[in-house]
Amino acid sequence: MSLKIAFLDSGNAFGNNTEVLPNENIMIQQVPQYEIGSYEFSDFDVIMVPNFADQENLYMHKNVIEKFLSQGKIIAFFGHLFRPWLPGAPLFMPEKIKHFSDYNLYPQENSSIFKGVLTEDMTFNKGVAGFFARGHYHADEKSEVHLIFESGHICSYADRHSTRGTIFVHAGRPLHGYYKDGKTTDRLRPQFIQWLHNEAKALKGESAE
Repeated sequence: MSLKIAFLDSGNAFGNNTEVLPNENIMIQQVPQYEIGSYEFSDFDVIMVPNFADQENLYMHKNVIEKFLSQGKIIAFFGHLFRPWLPGAPLFMPEKIKHFSDYNLYPQENSSIFKGVLTEDMTFNKGVAGFFARGHYHADEKSEVHLIFESGHICSYADRHSTRGTIFVHAGRPLHGYYKDGKTTDRLRPQFIQWLHNEAKALKGESAE
């Protein structure tokens, strides 16, 4: 099954990566973010919302997000949620940092997305800590936790209970942008895309790989 992804293009920042690599079996369509209210999303499996998206506009059109999820689809949001446009999602909270080690990030054992990704490769970039993520979410106990801080606060999680679809939230930049760093973070793109494939199949009642 080819996975169809609608990527909301902020049109105002770097990092809006819609490149498709060989053997990914995906299609990524850039959608100008201010067309969200008129765009037809019914043929897509996933809407990706990057960290530079206009959340005031998303809040104005939250009915589009709610409708998409009610159809058993996937919303993947990356960044700092500060408006309640995403059903059931708590707002972003900055992490309290007293020492650079407080930025340490740890994959959970059940996470196929972060499998084999080393803490130091996420935490440090050219010797500086904190680029990967700087805050957390108070996700509820029903959520599937993928990545946590040193404090135990949740950086990345999946919510399959608030709607008929699946909501994935990561308090950082889009995970499909990690694949050319020469570190274990290069695993993130293929593993995240495979997770999306599996999730879309599960929502359709098909067997995941």
